[in-house]
Amino acid sequence: MNTTLSAELIVSGEYLSDRPVNIQVRLTNQSSENIFLLKAATPFEGLFSDCFEVNDTIDQMPIYYDGFLVKRGPPPLESFLFLGPGAKVETTVDLGSAYAVAAPGLYTVALHVTVSYSVGSLDGGILADFSRHQSKLGKQTLSTPSCPFKVLPGQFKRMTVGEQNRDPRAQAARLAPGGGVKALDVPTPPNVVGADPTQTTQILQAHQNAYNLVVAALNNLGPVGGPATTDPTYALWFGAYTDARFNIVSAVYGQVQTNFQGPAITYSTAGSNCLPNSLGYTSYGSTTIYLCSLFWSAPATGTDSQAGTLVHEHTHSDANTSDIAYGQSDCQALAASNPDQAVNNADSYEYYAGG
Repeated sequence: MNTTLSAELIVSGEYLSDRPVNIQVRLTNQSSENIFLLKAATPFEGLFSDCFEVNDTIDQMPIYYDGFLVKRGPPPLESFLFLGPGAKVETTVDLGSAYAVAAPGLYTVALHVTVSYSVGSLDGGILADFSRHQSKLGKQTLSTPSCPFKVLPGQFKRMTVGEQNRDPRAQAARLAPGGGVKALDVPTPPNVVGADPTQTTQILQAHQNAYNLVVAALNNLGPVGGPATTDPTYALWFGAYTDARFNIVSAVYGQVQTNFQGPAITYSTAGSNCLPNSLGYTSYGSTTIYLCSLFWSAPATGTDSQAGTLVHEHTHSDANTSDIAYGQSDCQALAASNPDQAVNNADSYEYYAGG
């Protein structure tokens, strides 16, 4: 398919360290047909995913995404954005909410995101059963030239979402070396905030079920060079076996199990950043996982379940995985085409574990 969408980034020349770093993203439908753009994992749902390449030009270092990490469910109709032929659409995001650009200095930013869309009309099957029909969506990677900007000293330095949510004392305790994984049948009971009694019961069961999935995944993996070398399930979610990639997978599950057994995690229903299609979200190194409305309608176990959602989010907060692909078909495609990315993808860990 020819290029359907074009992108433009609009950046101010200077910002203050205590003010938002607002940048504009403009998309144009270059085709002669209607486009229904899926907003998920693009700036058009807000800054809830890694959509930009940001660099510190003084230190010549990349600045990595440090925003919310979301477990998404099937998209509702409002998750699609309509663009008629030749239409333009704009959105503004605060780059500093998810990328650490508050220190005075010189930076560059470029858009780099893969978008999904339906051409002509929105197939009803996509809304009715997204996991089966998402392959009908077209895909295009949108990139822009790097735009320079300067950050000047303000009265203080703003923090990213990740920096605000990390608890240095709790994180130090959870990641302290030397403890190893304890052979426990139950994880540390979590803290629960904002839930009613029925929701609390579901959270506690999901916590135990998620822990069970992680323990089972570690048992199935076995040692390096062991069963995973010929395991079709491993290859389905993580791609061709290599010792190096296996060690990453084993370390992620091991860190999640260790953290389940460490100081109590908090599950909160009081988060203010839930999206229409989100089950939950967290951030790197956070000790809190926020649960959203779709979490309560998800099955307790099985594919895209409550237990699976917690595995997904724990791999983010405990082991710094990313959201590169969502859904079973896209995760399987990622494993086949780019296993190095698959071993850093949260949904891949969820699905291998059986969630």
